[in-house]
Amino acid sequence: MRFPFPMSTTRMIILIIVLLPITYIAYYEALNLLGYYVTTSAGEKTKVALEEAIRRKDVTICQKIIVPFGSMGPAGGDLVNGCYMGYIHETNDISLCGEVISSAGCVTAIAERTNNPDLCKKAYFPEYTMFQENRGTCFGYFAKREREYEYCQKLEKLADMNENQKIVCMMLYVDSTGDASFCPVHDEPDICYNKAARISGDVSICNAIVNEEKRNRCKMETAQKNI
Repeated sequence: MRFPFPMSTTRMIILIIVLLPITYIAYYEALNLLGYYVTTSAGEKTKVALEEAIRRKDVTICQKIIVPFGSMGPAGGDLVNGCYMGYIHETNDISLCGEVISSAGCVTAIAERTNNPDLCKKAYFPEYTMFQENRGTCFGYFAKREREYEYCQKLEKLADMNENQKIVCMMLYVDSTGDASFCPVHDEPDICYNKAARISGDVSICNAIVNEEKRNRCKMETAQKNI
C-alpha cells in the first residue's frame, strides 16, 4: 500500500496497532472456514475434531487442531496428542501408538482393554529418543490378574528382553500370589521376601530376609495381618 504523504514513525506504529488485531482475527477465522479447529483448550472444538476423526475414520483430522499464537493454555501438540489418544481408545488401532507421546503405555492400554497379552511384546520403542519400554508392566498385568507366571515367561523368551523388565513382571506376579520362590533372583531380595510374606500371610518367609531389622519388621507386620 502506498500513501500520498510520508508517514511518521508514530503514525506507522499506530497503524500497526490498529491493524494487527484485525489481521490476527481474520487469519484465525479463515482457518475456521478452511476446516481447522482453532481453540485455546481441550474443550468443545477438540471434542468435535475427535468425533469427526472417528466418524470419518481419519485420525489426521486431529492435526487440524490449532492453538492461537501467544494464547494461554495447553500447547497445540498436547491437544493433537490428546485427540490421537481419544481416537486410539475408540478404535484400538495399535498401529497409531507410535504417533503419541506415551507410545509404550498406549500399547499396554490396548492390550489390557482388548484382553490380548500377545500385544505386550509390542510395548517397546527402542528407536525413540525418549526410550520407551513397558513390556514388563504389560505382561505383568496379566500375570498378576490371572496369577499365572507363564505371562512373564513369554517376556523372557523375547530375544531383546531387558532383565529389569523381567523383574517388573515377576514382582507384579508376586503381588497377587505371594510366591517367594522368585525372590532370590530379584535385585532387592529383602523387599521381595517382605512383600511375599505379607501377601501370603506366611511369617516363615520373613526368615529369608538378610537385614535383621527388616526381618523383624516383616514378621511383626505379617503376624498383625493374620490376626
